[in-house]
This record gives sequence, structure tokens and C-alpha cells, in this order.
Amino acid sequence: MFDRFWRGGRSGASGSGLGLAIVAAAARQHNARIHVEDGIDGRGLCVKISVPGPDGSYVPA
Repeated sequence: MFDRFWRGGRSGASGSGLGLAIVAAAARQHNARIHVEDGIDGRGLCVKISVPGPDGSYVPA
């Protein structure tokens, strides 16, 4: 899902499949964590990003 040009088999949506690859690259640069879960009412996708605070700890997603 975080690979460039990857698209879900049943997505039916337009786009090139670069969005989450860009998010993952930015997260790596900032030592952030990515959490993926179902969207509201099981529709779509929810992506949460946690960036470490000044003390290096993460706020739970």
C-alpha cells in the first residue's frame, strides 16, 4: 500500500497511486509512525501519523 503506483484491486478511483508513498517517505524523514485503519462506518481508509515529541515519545494514535 505504501509502494509507488500501488492501487487496491477494487478501488475504482482515479489517481496514480503515489499519495501514500509520498506520505511514507515524509514520515521516514521525520521519524514518524503511520497507523492505517478502516474509515468511518467501514468505508474508505483512515491514515493516522504520529510524530515524536521533543522527548522522543509518541502520543498514542
